[in-house]
Amino acid sequence: MKDMGILLKTARINNGISQKTLADKMELTSNYIALVEGGKKNLSFETLIKMLKTLEFEMVITLSNPKIEIKKSIL
Repeated sequence: MKDMGILLKTARINNGISQKTLADKMELTSNYIALVEGGKKNLSFETLIKMLKTLEFEMVITLSNPKIEIKKSIL
């Protein structure tokens, strides 16, 4: 889960959003966001999707060559 935390932190920083701002938008605590980004707290799939939508990113899962990629949404 640490890799996912790093990906989420990178997405947040690339979007110019602080942990506090993200937490406020998601009705979570900034401590929770820090724990997730640090790989110390697991998050539900629902929370992951909500976080990605808030950051305007999408997740691509490749099953043939197992990997997860997070990239900026193109809307």
